[in-house]
Amino acid sequence: MNTMTISASQPSLSHMISDLWQEKGAKISKLTMIAVAHLGLFYGLQSGMMRDAVQMLPQVVEVTFVATPEPPKPAPAPKLVEVATKAPVIAPPPLPILTTPVENTITVQHTPPKPSEAAPSAPAMVAAPAAPLPRQCRPRRAP
Repeated sequence: MNTMTISASQPSLSHMISDLWQEKGAKISKLTMIAVAHLGLFYGLQSGMMRDAVQMLPQVVEVTFVATPEPPKPAPAPKLVEVATKAPVIAPPPLPILTTPVENTITVQHTPPKPSEAAPSAPAMVAAPAAPLPRQCRPRRAP
């Protein structure tokens, strides 16, 4: 095979572009037209070609209607409500003041220990009996 020949199994660039255009051509063409229209509009604005088009637009006239304010309504007459008389306040009698002396009920009598009594000593550690061996390891008894 010569290095200048192209294998038929590999698609060429033009085939790939034509396949892409067939698959997504409608979307690409619409986006391309929108981009070209925007570029043309921006070019026209930049170069001054759109100045006449902007001046031809009609002038905007704003009209506002101002309504006269309504006269304020007279305030309604206040309603008369009979107020009930409050019951007289009776103060409770004062609490009696207790002045009884309170004696200290907690008493501590400290007596020093006698020298003849020895302080209890800690119990000696006693070895625990050995656990029995498993049945398989026990020595046999003499008959």
